[in-house]
Amino acid sequence: MRALAIGLVLVLAPAARALCPPEATTATYLQSSFGVGVRTLDLVDRSRRTPPHAGLPGSRVRTLTVEVWYPAAPGEAGPVRDAPLAAERPFPLVVNSPGLLDSRGGELYYTAHLASRGFVVASIDFPLTRGGAPGGPELADFHNQPGDVRFVIDQLLRLSRRRGEWLAGGVDRKRLGVTGLSLGGGTTLLVTYHRRLRDRRIRAALPVAPTGCFFGERFYSSTAGPTLLVLQGDQDLLVPLVTNGARVFERARSPRTLVTLAHGTHTAFVTYFTGSAAESYDQIGGRASTRPTAHSPARIRPRTIRPCPPTSSTASPRWWRPRSSMRR
Repeated sequence: MRALAIGLVLVLAPAARALCPPEATTATYLQSSFGVGVRTLDLVDRSRRTPPHAGLPGSRVRTLTVEVWYPAAPGEAGPVRDAPLAAERPFPLVVNSPGLLDSRGGELYYTAHLASRGFVVASIDFPLTRGGAPGGPELADFHNQPGDVRFVIDQLLRLSRRRGEWLAGGVDRKRLGVTGLSLGGGTTLLVTYHRRLRDRRIRAALPVAPTGCFFGERFYSSTAGPTLLVLQGDQDLLVPLVTNGARVFERARSPRTLVTLAHGTHTAFVTYFTGSAAESYDQIGGRASTRPTAHSPARIRPRTIRPCPPTSSTASPRWWRPRSSMRR
């Protein structure tokens, strides 16, 4: 995960003045050692269910479309579909969790770039919180997403163990990391710290502008956890820094760093928002998310959205505590 941190702008350490490391330059960030290959996987987890929602039936399985970027031989500038894996294997694995209404390609600017720096990177389309989910997004499925991350890790390690597979020998099982944006950052925290949902194989975590305000101090107390890098902008209007990324940094017990991007917004981390606008995309997105349309009904139900507890709270609220979707 260190390779990604090199390209960031402003590093904040506890009880220290903000400083910009000398290696944090655009030229350093753009350096790459490999070409980039990309593959799309359709994975089916038959051990867990997809719950019904919005009047639609559920499923006895969870179907996940996963985009995988990986190091390939140097060559073309962009990712090459189904290119052979680079010979300098094995590589660390990073699993990316997109945010609400996001998709597996939403953070292409760093998922593909990490592959060029020697990482295998997998990004998941979650069944019920992704953009285009039938019936609209269902936040109540949030607690099932850490299981999706664990399943994807399992499947990629399986491919790495099999001779003749495109990923054979390609993943270092001792160097596993997770990252995620917004609600995906919350998924990253669950799979890293939650006493029942966490994956003990994870060695590094990078939640980006995470929805972390509702995790109390006791949430982090069950494990020291892996190395943690929290990244967020200081002008985030959708998931404010003070009650989310900064609170995660304050409460976590593992070795950690908080990186704050000066003048950074929430939507700035998403690939889709690139044009100029008269006002912050955070303001535009905030209005759009609360205005139902014929094609995007108001499926983010009030019962699934609760205010964050006050800053002084140390406990996680009861409403989000997960119920396993594993079959009994």
